[in-house]
Amino acid sequence: MWARLATDPPHHLLRLRPGTLRGAGPQCCSGRAPAEAPGGSAAVDATPQTQRVADRARLLTRYRELVLDELPRQARASGWVVTADHCFGRILLDHAVQGRWYDVLDRRRSPAFAQLDDEHLAAAVAMAERVAAEGDPLVRELDAQSLAWRGKPAKRQRAPV
Repeated sequence: MWARLATDPPHHLLRLRPGTLRGAGPQCCSGRAPAEAPGGSAAVDATPQTQRVADRARLLTRYRELVLDELPRQARASGWVVTADHCFGRILLDHAVQGRWYDVLDRRRSPAFAQLDDEHLAAAVAMAERVAAEGDPLVRELDAQSLAWRGKPAKRQRAPV
């Protein structure tokens, strides 16, 4: 019997467009019981596919931590031009797909970031980590490009107080 780990994401977060992960996810397990290891305990299934699923779960968790908590908190504390979690999500998703995210992902299916394939999800997390490290100057640059993809002007620089 397979047990869920506390770090496993809820199954609804792994529902992706057909072909996005090409069958990767909890639903694609072979259904067979793990082989017995010496001493009578079940061996851990460490196939490459299982590792990819675990890596993806870590990326989804990290994306969520950064976009919903860390970046907005850091932005409010430091006075960045963008402070709302949904704005960080827009910026990161746009840059992950190099355009308006809703032109690539299904905007009716939530969360949008879970629809990213592994490569694009890793790129979004890497960019979010970079934003956390570099702060407002990078956020301004990325936000301006995201808004340009939408045909909107960049936000004006605030006058120093």
